[in-house]
Amino acid sequence: MEVKTCKKCRRLFHYLTGIELCSDCKNMLEEKFQEVKEYIAEKEKGGISIAQISRECEVPVSQIKEWLEEDRLELAERICAERVCEKCGQSIYEGSFCSLCKRELLGQVGNALRKETRNIPSARSSDSGQRMRFIRH
Repeated sequence: MEVKTCKKCRRLFHYLTGIELCSDCKNMLEEKFQEVKEYIAEKEKGGISIAQISRECEVPVSQIKEWLEEDRLELAERICAERVCEKCGQSIYEGSFCSLCKRELLGQVGNALRKETRNIPSARSSDSGQRMRFIRH
């Protein structure tokens, strides 16, 4: 545990893990998140933008985009997402990649992991013949 300065209110606090905010600021941020989530649920049929959400809920656009990237928020298709997939440029409503690119990237990671495990030599298949020996008395 270390002492850090809260990025929001500049008070000192004991830091363990996660974002560098004191417990009061974390609680306020979580309350704002819930407020934004409820606002989106109420307005999703009317079509709103991130800028409108920001104005109405008094939350910076950057914070809303951060929640979207973290997959904590998901916007309905009727809401103007103002976000595009980092790989193909298609409009998205959550995260950083569309579902097709996400699937493709996960497949590539899976293939790379399978190749890595095939290339790791087994402890039993060593040709050196060196093994631990026990001497009985």
